[in-house]
This record gives sequence, C-alpha cells and structure tokens, in this order.
Amino acid sequence: MNIHGLPQRQSQELQRRFLVKLSVTTGLYHFGTVQKLYGKCQRKSLNKCMLQTVRQLLTPRVLCMVNLGPVPIDPERDRNMKKLNILVATLVLLLFVVPACRQPPQETDASWTVVAAGGMTPEQMIQRDKALAARDAMFASLKGRLMEVMGSEGPVAAISVCAKEAPQIAAQISEAHGLRIGRTSFRLRNAQNLPPSWAKQLVADRVAEPRFLTQQGRLAALLPIRMQAPCLMCHAAEDTIPPSVKDAIAEHYPTDQATGFQEGELRGWFHVEVPATDAS
Repeated sequence: MNIHGLPQRQSQELQRRFLVKLSVTTGLYHFGTVQKLYGKCQRKSLNKCMLQTVRQLLTPRVLCMVNLGPVPIDPERDRNMKKLNILVATLVLLLFVVPACRQPPQETDASWTVVAAGGMTPEQMIQRDKALAARDAMFASLKGRLMEVMGSEGPVAAISVCAKEAPQIAAQISEAHGLRIGRTSFRLRNAQNLPPSWAKQLVADRVAEPRFLTQQGRLAALLPIRMQAPCLMCHAAEDTIPPSVKDAIAEHYPTDQATGFQEGELRGWFHVEVPATDAS
C-alpha cells in the first residue's frame, strides 16, 4: 500500500519507520510482531474501520507527528503525540481483542438428527449410557438434598436450596461425568433454564418419552421428568400451596410458571450433551 503522493520506495521506508515507532509506542518491541499485525489489517481480515484508521495513520502529516523525520520541538506536536500513543494502543488492543470476541455461528436445529434407541451404533450406546448415568446422579443428588432440607427445615428452606444449589449440582455432575447436563420445562420456574437449541421443538411438542439426537459424533438426550408427590408442596395448584411457600417462590422466582401440576404429570426434562468419543 503506497502513501498517496510519495514514490514507492519512500512510501515503504516511511511505513517501515512507522512500524518501528509503533513497536516502541505500544510496547510490542518485536518488530516482526507488529509487521504481522499490520499485515492482518492489510488483508482486511479485521474490521474495515480499523483498516481505515491504519491508513489514516500512514499519512505524511501523522508520520511527522510520531517523530519519524526531523521535526522541530513543538509543544502542540508533543500533545498530539500523546494522543496518537493512546490511539495506537487502543487500535492494537482492538486488533487482538475483537477477533477473539467474535461469537461462533449458532447451531441450528437442523444440524442435529434424531437417532432411534434401537438404531444406535456401539459408540452411541456408550454415550447414551453416560447420559442416563448423569441423569440418575443429578436426580439422586438434587432430590436427596431437597428431602434432607424439607425434613429438617421445611419447604420454604427447600426452595432456597433449589434456587442456589441446583445449578451447582448440575455443574458438579457435568464435570464428574465429562458432559453437560441441565433441566428445562415448558413451564419454567427458573427463567434461566431455557432449553438448548436442539431441544426447543421437542419441548414445544412436550415429548413424553426419551429422545436422542446426534451431530458430528456428539449425542444429545432429552429425558422426561415426572411430577412426584413430595414435589407437589411447591408445584401443585396455587390454591393448595401454603402462603409461606408462595412468598418464598415469589422471592426467588418472580416469573414462576411451574404450578398447577398433578402427580405423575410431565414436569419437564433433563437435557444432556455427551461429547464425541475417541472412536468417533
């Protein structure tokens, strides 16, 4: 890229000296690092606005401001120099940070395909068993903790435990089993328990049986949760829930929708994602 109005050789020399100054100004003392940084900008792999900023920096006027030539001492020039240093440092930060902050493309529902339980490969059956084991572990851990608190402190305390400890239990089970597990429903109590993209349609259809999906060696499972009698203390019809429990629900879950259930009804699902096995 030539600087307008200058011969090519002189333009290249000014750019080289600019990169040297850029190295010193920003602390990137390795000249090759800055050269690669400038090259990335030239290839337009970053924001066009950044490329335009670099082009503006590579003008004879600004090159003089960064003291690449014999310029007499000038207080105004020194002030401009400080401003330029801040601008260059910010530019370098954006060149490195912005690409890292770009979000990957979101998966679409169509990228997952349903797999029948009877048509699984041996690898998928291993993944299915891992998903079921994680489901059982989370169910036992969460139910055991809730029953413990309900027996010793009552249902109001159990609501607090469910709000604070259920996400921690899910994280612990995920780490211990090497997968991701969570809960969701068509009537949420915790507004953060939204279904993953691959499960949205299944949740909308309120599937009552386990469903398995696969994508690029991964296996996803949506496993139903049925309403059990002890849970009706907090999930039954509103007129049957004690006032103290209602108040606790309103405090922890202001957008609660998870009441009006009966024993045996579909309450929601565990959603599990098992990574691809080495064999796949």
